[in-house]
Amino acid sequence: SLIANITAGKIIKLDVALVAIPVPPTTGNLVGTVQDKDTFKPLKDALVNLTGDNIDPMEMTSNLSGGFIFPDLPLGNYSLNVTLNGYYGTDMAVEVSQEGDNSVSVVLEMVTPPVPRVTLKGLVVDKKGTPIVGAQVTLVGVTPQMVTYSNSTGAYVFVGLHLGSFIVKVTVPGYQDSVQSINATAEGTVVLDFTMTSKASAQTGLGTTAQYLLMVLILLMLVGIALMLLTGRKKEPKKQRPRTVRRPLKRKVPRPAAIEEE
Repeated sequence: SLIANITAGKIIKLDVALVAIPVPPTTGNLVGTVQDKDTFKPLKDALVNLTGDNIDPMEMTSNLSGGFIFPDLPLGNYSLNVTLNGYYGTDMAVEVSQEGDNSVSVVLEMVTPPVPRVTLKGLVVDKKGTPIVGAQVTLVGVTPQMVTYSNSTGAYVFVGLHLGSFIVKVTVPGYQDSVQSINATAEGTVVLDFTMTSKASAQTGLGTTAQYLLMVLILLMLVGIALMLLTGRKKEPKKQRPRTVRRPLKRKVPRPAAIEEE
């Protein structure tokens, strides 16, 4: 403000200096980049959506360098949504707080396809088909080692296994161990059943087998002896009858007749 005393009949010259009042900025630019979360490589063709109270929704795609820019935005807060095929989308709050460029960095995580998994299950029974409870079922050669036990119905199960080959061993007290292998090539459920043989049955079977082999051996020996006897008879030379030697007949010479005496 300026105060001056003015006297009648006098001319008063006043010099007034005006000071410019700075006007605060009202707009700014939102500048950003879109990158891969793991490799930090720029991602092009990402769809970037910007919404806010003072603007209509805006949309653009990232360039070859993964960059994008929304120019001349009113200062304030905004919501940014970024999506790209093969990546998880993201939402983030951003602020345009100053004139010029306001930077923002967006990272997207690549969608990882689910890993195929296999469920391995089966039954453990004896030779009569009776379920065996508490059988120890072990996956051999995997780390960490996996062990489970058959339930009241003789069933066991392993879940969440990777595709591949498995060796399964079943151990039950009083039974012979049983080992089987299986190759899982597709996601799903694989069934592998076990029929256990008791050690007593196995020993009985071995005894019976030994007896049978002994009988076969004896029979073969008898047959061999019989063949030897038959062969010996065939090779025995025939007895030759003594040849009769014919002696030449002695011719009887007639005696000369007695000369009669004259």
